[in-house]
Amino acid sequence: MMEVLILSRNGRDLNGRAEVARQASLYIVLSYVGEEDIEWKLRSLQSAQHNVL
Repeated sequence: MMEVLILSRNGRDLNGRAEVARQASLYIVLSYVGEEDIEWKLRSLQSAQHNVL
């Protein structure tokens, strides 16, 4: 299972931790962080059948 780490623009994860998981397979950097935006991106990722970089 691929681990996905979503980072806000300041490089912290969504829980506010400064450290990031080096083993994460995919990093998604959001240009801005908003609850609705995050939920939409997660739904988009869950429905995607392939990786888009």
